[in-house]
Amino acid sequence: MHARGENVADGVTRLARARPRFRRAGAGITLIELLAVVVVFGLIAAIALPRLAGADLWMVEGEASARKVVATAWLARRMAIENAADNPTGYLLTCTQRSYRILNAKNWTYDEEAFLADGWQFDRSDYVVAFDPYGGATRGGGLVDDMIIRKGENRWAVRLESATGHVWCERKGGS
Repeated sequence: MHARGENVADGVTRLARARPRFRRAGAGITLIELLAVVVVFGLIAAIALPRLAGADLWMVEGEASARKVVATAWLARRMAIENAADNPTGYLLTCTQRSYRILNAKNWTYDEEAFLADGWQFDRSDYVVAFDPYGGATRGGGLVDDMIIRKGENRWAVRLESATGHVWCERKGGS
């Protein structure tokens, strides 16, 4: 018995049935708190995502243009190999400042011209690559190792391995 004349067991039972005065940690969140968090994340996304997306746009445009030139060069190489019996002189990939096309070296006919992305251009307008019936490539028009496409300081190189005709692209610089 306690001082007030009650049993200890009665006091424990009464405490067990009593409601807690404070919310337990981790018991849940209110709708207002949830909405506040959603609004904060929405504001962060609205501010940050457009900046992040625009920062890499030049890279996407440049890479897409370079890959299109590579694909066109691969097509010219394949045409030279597949049509070797009919066309022993091969095919050319010719470039102007903003466009490029495949030229049949036998009869000088060409496919439709393709263009680089807006603002992108070759750093020279006399790039010529000749693909022979064996798949090899020779450079013409004073071509150095790379065909460079650029937009301002941003550059992509279309590279060529002469012996095999292998063509690929890589980023050369930019901000």
